[in-house]
Amino acid sequence: MLLPTNLPTTGPTVSAPATRGSKFPPAVPSKQRRLASRRVRPALAAALELLGAAAFITNCEGEIEEANSIGKRDLTSHDASTRVAVRAAVRAGTDRRWLVTPTTRRSVIDGYLVVERASVELLHAQTKIHNATLRWGLSARQADVFALVCEGATNRAIAARLGIAERTAELHLTAVIAKADVESRAALIVATLSGSI
Repeated sequence: MLLPTNLPTTGPTVSAPATRGSKFPPAVPSKQRRLASRRVRPALAAALELLGAAAFITNCEGEIEEANSIGKRDLTSHDASTRVAVRAAVRAGTDRRWLVTPTTRRSVIDGYLVVERASVELLHAQTKIHNATLRWGLSARQADVFALVCEGATNRAIAARLGIAERTAELHLTAVIAKADVESRAALIVATLSGSI
């Protein structure tokens, strides 16, 4: 069976056979990909940085072609293990550590965006905490205490981390609970992270 790539070319329409057992059409020809990537590379780099998590752009085989600064740090600090893990996630379609999303150009899969899952979940949690802070009008110190409470820190740990007395941490937490209109520390955490507040 032949699958058209539907890409503009200098000659006739390009078609390539689907590989046995593959779920997706063949990769975009490398010359066309290189030409297109020169135009989008600055925007792509900026978008990857905004993710706030280790993020990679791979080709269809899972070879890393682009990475944000967090991803580059992972690549240099973990030897080949990050490259192997990303390649395995692309081949599997997803896994526990990585969120894999196909990238397409004119309806043809030409690679994948691979983002570290734990970082994405942490980013979602931080966004919920930030939004709740704004909605409740928390002071800067109350926001600090609230964020640490959502991480599971005790009053003693919060006090040590912020350089305040334990009683002061308790008072800030009491104010946050009152502004959130919940009854306990646990209810505050659950309501915030589940998005029910």
